Amino acid sequence: MSGSIDTNCMTLTRFVLQEQRKIPGATGDLSQLLNAICCAIKAVSSAVRKAGIAKLYGIAGDVNVSGDQQQKLDVMANELFVNMLKSSYSTCLLVSEEDEQVIEVETEKQGKYLVFFDPLDGSSNIDCLAAIGSIFGISRKAIGEFVLTDPNITMKPRGKPIYSVNEGNACLFDDAVTKYLESIKFPKDGKSPYAARYVGSMVSDMHRTLVYGGIFMYPGNKKNPRGKVNIYMV
Repeated sequence: MSGSIDTNCMTLTRFVLQEQRKIPGATGDLSQLLNAICCAIKAVSSAVRKAGIAKLYGIAGDVNVSGDQQQKLDVMANELFVNMLKSSYSTCLLVSEEDEQVIEVETEKQGKYLVFFDPLDGSSNIDCLAAIGSIFGISRKAIGEFVLTDPNITMKPRGKPIYSVNEGNACLFDDAVTKYLESIKFPKDGKSPYAARYVGSMVSDMHRTLVYGGIFMYPGNKKNPRGKVNIYMV
């Protein structure tokens, strides 16, 4: 059948199963785990679309381990992730941004993987229709290694001149940070100034930086001296 509909599309599940068959001795545990994560993300996506009707917008009243205000959707998304991962029978420990303590999976449901996740990054931006997403990482119990999911990810030798930082905190930046930002916004060597791109959710800003290059910054300031993260892809 011709047209715009792909009748032989490569879904995530199909791709994972296809790759699993290339590995002798594969047990399917990782495939099972990835399928559970996929289901959790789909459930979160569905809940976000219905959030207005279900009255899930707004602050839940607590602060997570990163110091951010928990949204009602954060709490719901976290419960979805935890329940789906536990019931996959492939995990033993879960580390969520929304929980202060590591979640130990019941013995009868334990598997060999640890999952680290932020179930709904950027949830505070939902009301203004900005991008949101889920972040996760997987490692094996006792090995402590991350699993390679895409061997072909590469970054350009030099990326686009883009900087991403919350300049609403500019009055609190250290002098060194202020001087650096001035140097890329008002270059004195004839180069083009950096363009500003800032969404406010790590999923969007970091992904853009990894794909296009540039600088993603969450520097320390007078209120939060330690900052959070700085990614340089210049």
